[in-house]
Amino acid sequence: MEGVILDFNLDSSTGVVRCNQGTRYNFTIEEWKSSDLPKPGERVDFVPNGEQAGNLYRVQSQAPAAAQPQAASPFAPPAAAPAQVPTPSVLAIISLIAGILGLLIFGSLIAVICGHIARSNIRDSRGALTGDGMALAGLILGYLGLGLTVLFFLVMMIAGIAGSTL
Repeated sequence: MEGVILDFNLDSSTGVVRCNQGTRYNFTIEEWKSSDLPKPGERVDFVPNGEQAGNLYRVQSQAPAAAQPQAASPFAPPAAAPAQVPTPSVLAIISLIAGILGLLIFGSLIAVICGHIARSNIRDSRGALTGDGMALAGLILGYLGLGLTVLFFLVMMIAGIAGSTL
């Protein structure tokens, strides 16, 4: 695992190294495998073992030291990941469109299925997806369309039965 030395105390012969993921590990001079003493800011390769780092080796750089960009401080926290911009759920949009069309033509069942899946995906996305309102509107329109379709067929059956008895 690669990291950077944060601190080394010559008096106690102990130090602290931080891996690239930000976890800190303690080490002793006995684990340092290079010929000279460790220096804060140096890149190292090591083997983590619990909270201890073992078999520390200095990482040899490919470019000259002057050409390498330096961090402001080896003690600086790792850079934060860029903020994720939430995107609208495609299924929520499909649900809304199918719900609107379902009132006029077939599509209510698609609106209901896509609406339920979209709301579940939006809940599970931890803010990465938006469109819960569209999915809810698609669900409402879809159920309304299904209800109207069932009502239409019931009226047609009753009218057919009444017409055949005359």
